[in-house]
Amino acid sequence: MAIVKKRPVVAVAGASGFVGTALLPVLAADFEVIALRRSPADELPGVEWRRCDLFSMLQTERALEGADYAVYLVHSMLPARLTQARFEDMDFILADNFARSAARAGVRVVPKGDRPRSLSAARPSPSTVRSACTGATPGPATTRALRTGSLPM
Repeated sequence: MAIVKKRPVVAVAGASGFVGTALLPVLAADFEVIALRRSPADELPGVEWRRCDLFSMLQTERALEGADYAVYLVHSMLPARLTQARFEDMDFILADNFARSAARAGVRVVPKGDRPRSLSAARPSPSTVRSACTGATPGPATTRALRTGSLPM
């Protein structure tokens, strides 16, 4: 009898954003993917969408159930009208909730790397995600996508 090896499961917070939408199909080729977002989403082959409000640690922890790894791509674009908080403050709360929820769920968060801090540079590249999840170097599809520029960095 052949042994079927389970593919690792990667959860992506911010999956409906610019980088997330480009990253999902790349990840789905090699991993089971859980995509997290605030509202319902269209179907994407190989991707399980889960609704999650990152302001709720309980919802976030439940949304991460079953994941081995997590990628955080969220940048809060919500106005902070009901508070005196700045966007940076809201981003910190969301990132902190995500990190704490991942730790409670036993999920390893893929690091963003040591690149300069800016909206786009703070995002992990597909090769960073792949190597962090597998310990391997990027595969041909990811390398090809990176070379041709078909994925945002």
